[in-house]
Amino acid sequence: MYNPNNQRNFQRNRFNQGYYQRNHFNQGGYNQGYHQPFYPSIPDQVNQVSYIPKEGDTVRTNNHGSLTLGNRLGGGKEGSVYSVNDSHVVKIFSQNSNTTQKVAKLKQLIRNALNYPGICAPIDLVFDSNGDVVGYLMEKANGVPLTTFISRPVFLSHFPNWKKRDVVQLALTILDKFNFLHSRGILMGDASLENLLVTSPTEVYFVDVDSYQIGNLPCTVGRPEFSPPELMKFTDYHEFLRNKGNENFSIAVLIFYLMVLGQHPYKQPGNMPIKDCIKGMLFPYPLGALKGNNIPPGPWRYMWSHLPSSIKKALFHTFTKGGEFSRTADRLSAADWIDLMQDYLYLLDSGKLGTQDKMSEEIYPTRFKKQPGTVIVQCSCCGNEADEKYCYNGVCMDCRRKQSLESGEPMVNPSLQRVGHIPRPFNPRGQTYRINARDRVNKITY
Repeated sequence: MYNPNNQRNFQRNRFNQGYYQRNHFNQGGYNQGYHQPFYPSIPDQVNQVSYIPKEGDTVRTNNHGSLTLGNRLGGGKEGSVYSVNDSHVVKIFSQNSNTTQKVAKLKQLIRNALNYPGICAPIDLVFDSNGDVVGYLMEKANGVPLTTFISRPVFLSHFPNWKKRDVVQLALTILDKFNFLHSRGILMGDASLENLLVTSPTEVYFVDVDSYQIGNLPCTVGRPEFSPPELMKFTDYHEFLRNKGNENFSIAVLIFYLMVLGQHPYKQPGNMPIKDCIKGMLFPYPLGALKGNNIPPGPWRYMWSHLPSSIKKALFHTFTKGGEFSRTADRLSAADWIDLMQDYLYLLDSGKLGTQDKMSEEIYPTRFKKQPGTVIVQCSCCGNEADEKYCYNGVCMDCRRKQSLESGEPMVNPSLQRVGHIPRPFNPRGQTYRINARDRVNKITY
């Protein structure tokens, strides 16, 4: 039997759902990362295209005339990218990627006119001879993907003269583009190393912009290693809309990846998947007297040691369960990170970090940062500088670890008296307003 109350409840729920969607982006989502199902503005169906253009074919645009597809420059399962002139390229969708939501998103992005340096947004639709949308025209991107930064030899082959200052400047360049997108109500969604191309510290290109989340059109792809804990329950990226707090986690992963060059914040020795470490927020790096566990072998602990305390606190409290910035709504935004990175750049440019320890200006330090009273000696085995208190019979920790692995004998360590900050519990955040990022970080007492 028809019940008018049920109809009113249904209408009320739809209204509330619409309110959630309208306010979801600005509010940063719920603290627990809860996401309601949403109603897409249009159903997502594959467009039936009779022919997918390839090299040598001619395609048509609305505002840039006819274009001939040149050499295929690259691509993946989403489609292929072809050169058309010196400054622009065309992306042609693969059959299954050409969907109704994709085309709707292209039209909305073109209307928004994201004319911002380095953001390779769609600027015109591309049609085949039948008048069907088959792709889009965009600015040509240059540079190498951030995946290049994973391997030290590969990174140095592209950027042999870079110092820490260059990496910090690169982070600021990337953050500036995220901040612009967020100001326009757009989320990258699929934050990944492959989608950021680097030419110099001040020249970066964001590609695959057609996958970004805009309005009620979700980003339907993603990488688990860049996804926050609250999104780990989803297996299909079509099922939800991301919020700004979700993306702020991805931004923090990128920041860590640049500051501890080439390493993921949750990477640990052994076979424990990064996805499981993210779920449990098992961050292995230390902060003050809060000792870290399971830091992977390599230069990572040295890189972490040389970071300013403000950067370490911001990262630690983002990636550690119960941290000041670990909850969805409390995470530092791109604008917050810009404040902190500008301070870091000042410390490097002014020489304040170099005065304390010149190695803080290097990308790949070979020892821990000098602290007041530290005695630096030269390892008798590898010749690198090392903190005297971590040496045993003149041999540094790295060489002793290597000898232990080769011989199978346990590593002998010197007796070590650790001094440092008194560990204190995290301060619960009672405020509902946001304060300056510097103040938020500085008020943390480890």
